[in-house]
Amino acid sequence: MKTAFIIIIMVLIPVGGQAADKWSSQDIALEGVYLGLMVLDWGTTLDIAERPREYREFNPFLGAHPARAQVNVYFLASGILHVGITHFLPAKCRPYWQAVTIGISGASVANNLSIGLKFAW
Repeated sequence: MKTAFIIIIMVLIPVGGQAADKWSSQDIALEGVYLGLMVLDWGTTLDIAERPREYREFNPFLGAHPARAQVNVYFLASGILHVGITHFLPAKCRPYWQAVTIGISGASVANNLSIGLKFAW
């Protein structure tokens, strides 16, 4: 996980100024919504990590019973990667990408809260 995070950073930083198009206020707002939902998902996933006998994680990248450190690295890397992907997409594609990922994150948070998970930051 640490290696993947370092690779992501090394790829995104040098080419950061080469976005396909400038960000609109809608792009920024949608990215904020996604990142907010991602943080909520992060918190509930940390609760799964704290209670492995009660819950299991279904994200194949994390495995059924991830450690807190794995969860933290995964969500940090995911957030950076999402911003990077959004940055390089053409303006006309960004809202679709963001809508799909907002839907997935929103569904994850809603499911996690419905089964009794809490935010364990």
